[in-house]
Amino acid sequence: MVKILVEIQASHVGIGKSTFAKEFNKPWVDDCIQLVESDPSFFYGDVNEYGEGNDQFKHLLRCYLVLENFAASLDNVAANLATDWTIIASRSPIISCIQFASQDVNWKPMLNYYKRRLKHLGVDAVLVLDYGTDIQRNEEAVQMGYKRMWVRGRKFEWEAFDTYEKYKSFFQRAEQVKLDVVEAIKKDEYFHYEEMPFDGFKEKDLEIAKRCIATTKLILK
Repeated sequence: MVKILVEIQASHVGIGKSTFAKEFNKPWVDDCIQLVESDPSFFYGDVNEYGEGNDQFKHLLRCYLVLENFAASLDNVAANLATDWTIIASRSPIISCIQFASQDVNWKPMLNYYKRRLKHLGVDAVLVLDYGTDIQRNEEAVQMGYKRMWVRGRKFEWEAFDTYEKYKSFFQRAEQVKLDVVEAIKKDEYFHYEEMPFDGFKEKDLEIAKRCIATTKLILK
């Protein structure tokens, strides 16, 4: 009996990760970044009460809130399942919380915390399917994400990325920021990392992703 968490990773908002996650017809957990970034109340009050103006602490707190809110959502989904399951997440919390921090944060203790938290929830392995690198290499794909973001109509995203140049440059930085934590994930036996080709989250992407999941399950059995 194996419990696998599959993370659909791409830093780009609007690119269609949540829609793609549903295509697997498996239990799924929605975007953890969206939850924290869109609602300041997830700081449980005035953020300045926690850090007394210390910006680095605030960014660290936001990262941990992303991880913990994701863990709570995952626990809620897994509670209704049997002892053998595959759950799809529409973002990798540990990679994304680093990417969305406005300044550098120490990701090493966060990675350790995330790993311990998932083990506490009974997760046997994490498969990260990372589309972000290939998306950022493709100008048309980045433009698609930007256009879909505007169609989706989330105010906090419109305010953050009111021009295409801001959108592109932010996620260009995000794809660079992730490199160290990705290297650490690759070296950790608990995680299975795959850099994925991106074809607009169409049928071809789904087929390749399903093969990756099947291969990971075989390795774990």
